Amino acid sequence: MTHQEQNNCNGELTISYQPKTEKIVFMELKSSKTTKADFDKLLEVNILGCKAIYDVLKQFITDHAVQKLVCSK
Repeated sequence: MTHQEQNNCNGELTISYQPKTEKIVFMELKSSKTTKADFDKLLEVNILGCKAIYDVLKQFITDHAVQKLVCSK
């Protein structure tokens, strides 16, 4: 993140998200000046990011398991 991007940020939100249950199990907000609208947007973007990472990891694990099964035959 560049210095300019940091100056434009209204907060930093870190979450741990469980995609199967759609529950947030951890949340940390680093900003005391975040508006409700900014927080809602941060939360939405974080959840979308967690879901995208989950999908990539799930696909990798599935592909790896299939490859192991094919190679073991």
